[in-house]
Amino acid sequence: MQFLKLFTPVFIAIFLILSDYKFSYLDNLKQSIAKLISPIYLVVNLPSQLYIWIDEQGTTKQTLLNQNKQLNGELTRLKANLQTHNALLLENQKLKQLLGASYQISSQKFILGRVSSVSQSRLKKQII
Repeated sequence: MQFLKLFTPVFIAIFLILSDYKFSYLDNLKQSIAKLISPIYLVVNLPSQLYIWIDEQGTTKQTLLNQNKQLNGELTRLKANLQTHNALLLENQKLKQLLGASYQISSQKFILGRVSSVSQSRLKKQII
């Protein structure tokens, strides 16, 4: 008796699978059952889809917060670099003004010269 209760559904399932594979006469029945079951499938699947959507939204928010923190840190670093750059530019301008003031040529006469050669001897050093 136990044997019949256990294996009867298995034999029926195998018979239906083989007959459907060979003859395809259950296609209309399968389509009708799929149409009837699809609303149930949607209702049953709704909690998992809702969980996935909520998880994605939370992950997206956390990702945005992390990215915002990273970008704020980068902005602070770039502002510090900009201040350093501006300070160096200002110092460079001041040095150029100082150099320009010290290299002003007075109205005195002077003679320009050019070095044409230099002696490389160890005994005698000449600049021509």
